Amino acid sequence: MPPLSTSSGRSSAPPVVDSGDKAAAANRGRAAEKLAARWLEQQGLVLVECNYQGPQGEIDLVMREAQCWVFVEVRYRASSRFGGAAGSLSRAKLDRVAATALHYLQRQRGQPLAARIDALLIEGPALEQGNNQIQWLKGVTQNHF
Repeated sequence: MPPLSTSSGRSSAPPVVDSGDKAAAANRGRAAEKLAARWLEQQGLVLVECNYQGPQGEIDLVMREAQCWVFVEVRYRASSRFGGAAGSLSRAKLDRVAATALHYLQRQRGQPLAARIDALLIEGPALEQGNNQIQWLKGVTQNHF
């Protein structure tokens, strides 16, 4: 049976998301996170953990820079259309990252260290070709840990 149509001729049925599309998106996300980790290591940061899961959400990369915890949200877009990688970074997402970072910090033992939340924005048609534009935004939230 065909989907219902509105008077405009457009389907009112919810969009169908192919599981292959979800898998491809997950693969692109993992590739972007690997690229981000390597790039940040070249900038002097040390990778501590990938994909930390807390009750409020996930942190893509947990890193250290000297005596500072750095929690990194990685955003990838193939092009700058529709706002690009920066346009995909929402206040709600950063709030979840901040809540998850606080949870992470509460579980750490030892000397308290400074902490910040960064975003690494990657744009380019193919992650594996190495010709992507990378923008590192340090301290993207006003959270003080």
